[in-house]
Amino acid sequence: MPMQCPYLFVNDGVRICKRMVEEGVDGKVSDFDVQHYCQGNSVNCYYFRTSEKQQTIVQAENTLKHKLSQIFTKA
Repeated sequence: MPMQCPYLFVNDGVRICKRMVEEGVDGKVSDFDVQHYCQGNSVNCYYFRTSEKQQTIVQAENTLKHKLSQIFTKA
């Protein structure tokens, strides 16, 4: 049995992502979303796939790559 995200809960038959609600985003999660994104793997997390979150992640990755390249080119 696959692991299910601890942030996912059911309210009156509707699946809701607590993390999305906390961020002010519509937290309703469909059956498709649960099957493909809510299995406990943060890489596949539906919450992180929202455009705003994805943009933040890409910016952080680019900053980290830049800092690492500076560290390793100075040596």
